[in-house]
Amino acid sequence: MIFVISLNTSKNKLPVQTKKVASMEPTIEQLKAFYDLCVRVSNLLQTIELVRFDSRTKRIVVLIGETIQVEILSNGEQIIQ
Repeated sequence: MIFVISLNTSKNKLPVQTKKVASMEPTIEQLKAFYDLCVRVSNLLQTIELVRFDSRTKRIVVLIGETIQVEILSNGEQIIQ
């Protein structure tokens, strides 16, 4: 769980406001698949340009080079486009 603290800059009040933010965490299967993908990509001497965890679909999206996109599902399955 991640907490966000808002600081109040007025002179009379202390920073008190906090709110909970839903944590965005990949599954163990996704992390294993991501690690495996990174090793395979580096063995092919390709660059990983972008990595993003989509909190809406719960997928890890990886852009390899300029054209290859890989999505890692929550069960670790990889979709290569």
